[in-house]
Amino acid sequence: MKYFEETFEFEEDKPLNFDIDTPLNQSMGFAQITPTETPGEVLGIKVRIGNEPIVKDLKKLYFYANKAIPADLQVLFENKDIYLIMHTISAIRLSGSAKVDELQYHAEFVEKGPQTIDLLPNTSFKEVIKVDLGIKGAISGGGNFSSTLPAELSQSLLPQIITFGADMKIQLSSNANFVGKFSYSLKFPIIQSAGIASNFCTWVLNPDDKPLLGDQCLIQTIAVPKGTKNITYKTTGVCKADRGLFWKQQTMQTEEYLIGLGLG
Repeated sequence: MKYFEETFEFEEDKPLNFDIDTPLNQSMGFAQITPTETPGEVLGIKVRIGNEPIVKDLKKLYFYANKAIPADLQVLFENKDIYLIMHTISAIRLSGSAKVDELQYHAEFVEKGPQTIDLLPNTSFKEVIKVDLGIKGAISGGGNFSSTLPAELSQSLLPQIITFGADMKIQLSSNANFVGKFSYSLKFPIIQSAGIASNFCTWVLNPDDKPLLGDQCLIQTIAVPKGTKNITYKTTGVCKADRGLFWKQQTMQTEEYLIGLGLG
């Protein structure tokens, strides 16, 4: 996956130190206190946004599992194509002792056709992720993610495994109501997400017990009008950082990027 890259430099305020002349000035009878400036630290953070997202066709996953689309989903697939899109944002510390407090990722489709069905991770995964080293769950036939693994899915898993990238794998199922089981070995930070039933997606990522550095991989399920071959979306990222206790948090935003995505 290629990236758009921007390097942010967070300039810290220059703190004042106070030099005290000793011994006491004999004529004045007191010490002279002189304020001096010390150099502020430059906090360098590189923010990356993936510009060639990985895409998986949900209907083809049914084909790979050698099963027919169930009747209750056939109506949806007659009018819509459903895809899984992996978005990526990452922060890399280049200089100083920068602490990334928050990353935000926003993407909005330019066309009117695409619609967000579900997001992974989403807010409901927060507690599941917090107690585990990774996440696992089910993908329904309509592209929705669930943190639970139903018994009927566990009993119908096939040997076929689809690799999505970033250590995410989908084990296909013969059950008509499910695409399969997904597993993700990465530990996500604390999550807020929004965008279902709209033409955009947004994630707000805050650190939990690990620094918010490196790749954060985010998956969006979308429905597009039948036969759509290309879509375009605009995307931005936001990084909030500081140097630690008692230092002012600063916010910087990337440029807005336009990304064309082939679905064929």
